[in-house]
Amino acid sequence: MKNKMKFFIIDPKSRTINDLEIDRDTWDYKQIYKLLGISNTFEYVWLGEIEDEPFENGLYIDGEGMLKNAFAGPNDSQTIWYFNIINQAGHEHTIAGPAIVVGTDEEGDTDSTNFTRERLESIVG
Repeated sequence: MKNKMKFFIIDPKSRTINDLEIDRDTWDYKQIYKLLGISNTFEYVWLGEIEDEPFENGLYIDGEGMLKNAFAGPNDSQTIWYFNIINQAGHEHTIAGPAIVVGTDEEGDTDSTNFTRERLESIVG
């Protein structure tokens, strides 16, 4: 497990949260584009620490994922799926599109999240 990083992917279209393990040795930022299905920029949304642990958690999202308005068009290609999430400070964010839940280490590099599925499900709506 030391060579694997544990992430979650929130898929607002299917309303699911899926586990994901990524090989630490082959991880790079280019995988974020692939996992989110985007070609433009991505952003990091801070979710906070859990109790006194030194690691923080956050989301990688489409760079426009907090700017898009959710609407239902006449077909699936025009529908923007979204979800709400509450960070550790109690602020609610509305996010359009999927998100990758990750952790960060002491240097701020991507690492395993320390959220449990239950904890994540309790803050996603």
